[in-house]
Parts: sequence; structure tokens; C-alpha cells
Amino acid sequence: MGDPSKQISAAVDQLRDELFGFCQSLVRIPSLPGEEQEAQLFIASKLEEVNLQVEILRSNRDELEDHPAF
Repeated sequence: MGDPSKQISAAVDQLRDELFGFCQSLVRIPSLPGEEQEAQLFIASKLEEVNLQVEILRSNRDELEDHPAF
């Protein structure tokens, strides 16, 4: 096996067009506060395509506003 960083770099290079296309599609989806669901579903769909398990949780802005990281 070779250098892991070189392997990762090669994989990213190979997927470059797909990664850019995904990012371009994602930023076209309106995702203002309270309107994030379409973007969440888009990402979830992509994760499921690569056989990852996805769980989408609903959030309540009123419950989050007082959190220090909000």
C-alpha cells in the first residue's frame, strides 16, 4: 500500500467533476433559516446512494436559539 494522503488525493482528483457538480447543485437549493429541508434531503439522498444510513432529525428554531453555537 502506498502513502494514504496520495491515495486520498488521487481519489479526490478522480471524483473532482462529480464533487463539483454535487456542490454546485447543493448551493442552488435555497436553505435559509427554517427552509433547510430540501437541502437536507438532497444531501441525505447522496449519502444513501453510497450506502450510508441516514437519519433526518427535525429541529425547532425556538429550542436552538439560546444555544451558544447558534
